[in-house]
Amino acid sequence: DTATLFFSEDHFSQHENVDAFGILSNQNLVLSTSTSATLGGLSFEPGDLVEYDPNTDTATLFFDGSLFSDAADIDAFYSLPDGTFLLSTSDSETLGGLSFRDGDIVLYNPLLDFATLFFSEDNFSQNENVDGISLFGDGSLLLTTSNSATLGGLTFGDGDLVRYDPFLDLE
Repeated sequence: DTATLFFSEDHFSQHENVDAFGILSNQNLVLSTSTSATLGGLSFEPGDLVEYDPNTDTATLFFDGSLFSDAADIDAFYSLPDGTFLLSTSDSETLGGLSFRDGDIVLYNPLLDFATLFFSEDNFSQNENVDGISLFGDGSLLLTTSNSATLGGLTFGDGDLVRYDPFLDLE
């Protein structure tokens, strides 16, 4: 029942809201912020993903948000071992030929600049914004939303983490 500080916002040039993050296999962090920011000498926008190396206090651009059709804000991210990643944005957006909504989760291949719909907002009982995601080895999702929502018959709050198995209903 203890907590330790894993990453301090003191690494930014000013106080920032990290609204999406992940950890890569090399233990570097991938971050996005809700406003423009500077980290490890790199300035970036809310639609960008930045890879931060805590050992060298340097940052590089992991994903360039200018690939979106509008000024997106990435608010959920999960990196996959093959170099692709899942993301969600705070508003409707277009990326890699795919138009999607704030409640959708997109699988993006940065090498091909190609996006596919991984999870549809239509699975919720009403429109909802996904703002946190993780993926289990069995294909089920761990997600959270910015408001209370209903998914797969479960009603939950905005501070809850929900495990959703899209294959459970098929059995």
